[in-house]
Amino acid sequence: MLFLTLFSQHVDAAKVDIATQLQHTDSTTYSQNTYAVGISVATDATYEKDLFLAGLGTTIFSGKTEEDLIIIGGDVQISGVVEEDVRAFGGAVRISGAVSGDVVMIGGTLFIDEGAVIEGDVVLVGGAIEINAPLESKTNIISGTVVFNNTISSNDVVVTTYRLVLDSNTKLIGEMTYFSPRQVSVNENAEVTGPLTYNRINPLQDDGLIDQAIVSFLNFWVVLRFVTTLVLAFLLVFVFKVFTQRTVDVAQSFLGKSFLVGLSSLIVIPFLFALLLASLILFPVAILLLLAAMFFWIIAGAVAGIVVGVLVRKYYTIIRTETDDEEEEKKLHQQTYDISFNSAVIGVVLLTLIEFVPYVGDVIRLVFVLIAFGALWLTFYKYVRWGSLFTSFTKRRK
Repeated sequence: MLFLTLFSQHVDAAKVDIATQLQHTDSTTYSQNTYAVGISVATDATYEKDLFLAGLGTTIFSGKTEEDLIIIGGDVQISGVVEEDVRAFGGAVRISGAVSGDVVMIGGTLFIDEGAVIEGDVVLVGGAIEINAPLESKTNIISGTVVFNNTISSNDVVVTTYRLVLDSNTKLIGEMTYFSPRQVSVNENAEVTGPLTYNRINPLQDDGLIDQAIVSFLNFWVVLRFVTTLVLAFLLVFVFKVFTQRTVDVAQSFLGKSFLVGLSSLIVIPFLFALLLASLILFPVAILLLLAAMFFWIIAGAVAGIVVGVLVRKYYTIIRTETDDEEEEKKLHQQTYDISFNSAVIGVVLLTLIEFVPYVGDVIRLVFVLIAFGALWLTFYKYVRWGSLFTSFTKRRK
């Protein structure tokens, strides 16, 4: 198998690997947070800290991690051991391993195989879910279609779906509550001895609101944009950290100014480009301006996710810090926070989910993208003025 490593190093007590086809073998143990990104990713190693895997194609985890697993890919397979929580995103997600903590999954199709063991809570968001493993813990499911095909002993199973199926191997001895426009379809060989409570939701039948949201979210291009935005955020945090940190600092400190600059740039740049294009002498400047604008707009979504993640962290800290000192409270609001990939993931997920809020979701996301777009121009202008643009991209914080 062709294995071309493009980037591999330690960054801020983390192991970072980027490759076209990435593999971690079972003979290796990683003692720090590990981030692995590639076209296809397969890992069978042991990880003592958090593990992040992202593949544009197939992403396979068959090793062991002693902390959290975040895994992304078009086709996600989890057959290893996770001693804490799992967060998985993909077009198709299959879990057949053991998870000691909670599982949060977002994907087009989700399969929980018969051999899977999940000790914590399970939150599943997907277009179609097939559960072949026994359910023993509290489970919340939102999906277009949900199929159960094993023993359900949990006394707290809540399902919101358009279509619920209890297949032939289902044994409901626990308690299930479901919300749907139609009643459950029970196979003649299924056994239902526990309470099965039906709550009819008329708007689902009349308007198909949940169906519309699920179809939109699981649209291939939305999933692809989500994955590529995370990959861009990963590169911005670890490869261009200084420039990204200073851009986020600008956005934190000057939210209003960044928004106005972003909005103005979006309006002015096309006219300025056309004006420069009309001059043969300034033609190269017009091309450079267009390329810069396109580049900033492409990465603005990822920068917006990083900004949102940092703001969430900032205001969470402010809320948790109880103080009656006005001066100290003012300092908390003025303080800027360092970027991290964990907060970037939170921000990208929030911006993706907020799009599905009717009427205002797209507007809110656009506002943050414009803030990031404006902050990029402000930071770029600062470096051009100071003559230190190149060093800002290449210098790394120690």
